[in-house]
Amino acid sequence: MTKRIKDFGAPIGGRRRKKNACILGQDAGDMAGSGRNPGEPYSYMGQADGVGEEKGAYETRKKQFGEPDNRKKPLPYSKLDCVYRTGPEYLADGRHADENDFKELGIKGVEFGASLSDEEAQSMLDECYLGLCDLARVLGIDKKEVSLGGTLSLAFSSRGNGGSGPATYDPKHHVINFTREGGAGNLAREWAHALDYYIGKSCRLGATGTEVPVSGCPGLKGVPTSVTALLRGMSSKREKLTPEEQLKVMKENHDSEVRREEEWCREIIEQVTPKNLTEEQQKAWSQAVQEVYDTRYGATLDMYILRNYPNRAIEELSRVHKEITGHVIPKDKKRRINYCFASLNRTEQLPADFHRVQWKEEHTKFFNDSWELHERYARTVHGRHCDNCEQMARAFECYVADKLEQEGNQSQYLTAHSGDVIFVKENGDRVYGGPAGREREEINQKFDRMFEELKGMEILCWRDVEKDTENIANIEKRNSSRCSER
Repeated sequence: MTKRIKDFGAPIGGRRRKKNACILGQDAGDMAGSGRNPGEPYSYMGQADGVGEEKGAYETRKKQFGEPDNRKKPLPYSKLDCVYRTGPEYLADGRHADENDFKELGIKGVEFGASLSDEEAQSMLDECYLGLCDLARVLGIDKKEVSLGGTLSLAFSSRGNGGSGPATYDPKHHVINFTREGGAGNLAREWAHALDYYIGKSCRLGATGTEVPVSGCPGLKGVPTSVTALLRGMSSKREKLTPEEQLKVMKENHDSEVRREEEWCREIIEQVTPKNLTEEQQKAWSQAVQEVYDTRYGATLDMYILRNYPNRAIEELSRVHKEITGHVIPKDKKRRINYCFASLNRTEQLPADFHRVQWKEEHTKFFNDSWELHERYARTVHGRHCDNCEQMARAFECYVADKLEQEGNQSQYLTAHSGDVIFVKENGDRVYGGPAGREREEINQKFDRMFEELKGMEILCWRDVEKDTENIANIEKRNSSRCSER
């Protein structure tokens, strides 16, 4: 019987969801005096850990009454049968990752689920370590920066059951949990969520004691300009208009404003128009209304505000109204009629360049695809699939995959789903999880600028190439010495 791989590093905090999970840094022998027998599941509010009362009640009701399950399903990510990787050998000669390796990365703590065998735990640990090293390399940051200031922790099959996703980031305890079945391939996406909160904390966007993701604050004071450009560029794109297109758009905008003002004037006139008019009364009323429209060029906004400045056409309309109904139009309604027609006159007289537009903005395909995902699949623990936080995470995964491809490498534990087609619509259009084509290139350029600015602000540190080369040499030296001892 093999010795069980135990948690290491600082305690992560929070409550595990798996039964029989050991306390961080403790084994069965450390349970003495805790009031609980070794192997006994933790209890929370009278329930065993991992047993959700609401979920259990729903399943019972569903079986008893045959209630249909109309809830949205989580976004489907393909499970990997095996994990492919090419690149520098950070674990040479068959060596496994251990506590010292993760200390070099600055990871705060690592914990394992009770259901994992030693072989599974060690395999997940090795793949995650290699993925984090690859991530630091392609981003050009120091290896310790993947821990985001030493705050990031890792959990393997100890804090989730897959219902919220194959991997999840918990911002309260700063821990990424990888499920046993589908956690592989999601490291880059969940690390992006951690980076989202880390930037928000570094820019002091939240109140004291609260952490706010920067993805929810584009354009606010303190947010780096490159981050705002990235968040806005994921959802909309701008194209410069030619002079001919500018004139066309300006005319359309001006005509739209005039039509809106004319509709407002019609609504105001309808409010004071008498009902059940005879043919002669209708003719007199129509002539009076037409006179108000024809003399709108003389209407000013200060009429009926100063006592000696009435609008003569509106006074004539009021006189006709008295002949038909027996009473004049109230002064407040005459003031409103005058204001509407004066506003119409002012809108018609606006200069041609008032509605000048040099750019055309429209939603990106990435945003439209994200909205399709929101319509079809359940939201994540962070938000909807069309929200900035989820778009940023999926786009970051594609960015890292492209960086690896430029090197001629791949790291599936890090970015296995960057090119996934989630589903195909009835018209044949493909809905991707991340950006594609020209949009993907533009978003990647915005990521480049964002990381350059974050390094300049010292939120992230530059990669020390000489130090990294020295570390690789030390690793190879250590591996060779271990092999000679054997």
